[in-house]
Amino acid sequence: MIEFLHHIFGFVCGQPAGRTWSLDGEWLPFCQRCTGIYVGALVAVALQLVFRIRPSSRLLGVYSLLIVQIAPFGLHVVRDTGMLRTLTGMAFSFGLIAFLWLLPQERLGLGCFPKASTLWSYAMLALFAAFSLIFAVNSGGAVTAALLSLVGMLGFSILVLLTLLNVGFLSSSLLKRLRSNPYAFDHHWLIGSLSQVSGFTDSKSPLRDL
Repeated sequence: MIEFLHHIFGFVCGQPAGRTWSLDGEWLPFCQRCTGIYVGALVAVALQLVFRIRPSSRLLGVYSLLIVQIAPFGLHVVRDTGMLRTLTGMAFSFGLIAFLWLLPQERLGLGCFPKASTLWSYAMLALFAAFSLIFAVNSGGAVTAALLSLVGMLGFSILVLLTLLNVGFLSSSLLKRLRSNPYAFDHHWLIGSLSQVSGFTDSKSPLRDL
């Protein structure tokens, strides 16, 4: 299975030997940073489904920072290690999933839980998942490599699916607006579409001020 995944991920990941985890001689099919991204995607979606965090302007700002923090590491401005590559990749994935989750959350009727305690539980489990991943890649064997490869494949599939869902929802909204009034399309439509997450009105949306 891992050999097959090596061929699949070869199209999207360079798989450099010096930057790829080897667990008891079994190489993962993606690099250290992609390990964090793909495994993190699956964990992030699972936590979103369980806790359904209500996005606020402040929280979206935090998610934005999680996305941009990867730039100095990915561009090699800052020296990093295998562990740091995986952790920054996982942080990036949590931020990306948070934004990709906005439209599907609203369109599929997945409500938000308003309790602040859910945010702390979400954060603690995210940290636990990050440290568990680091422990796994440093002490796991062939079985762990197979499990991480499968989890990474699922996480990659989730990223692709959420991207397609967002493109589909935005395209559908655009077509409906153009059909109803071809001259009414402006940037407020895009902001409104991204703002329509459960629990937000137009006046309360964290994206309304953009």
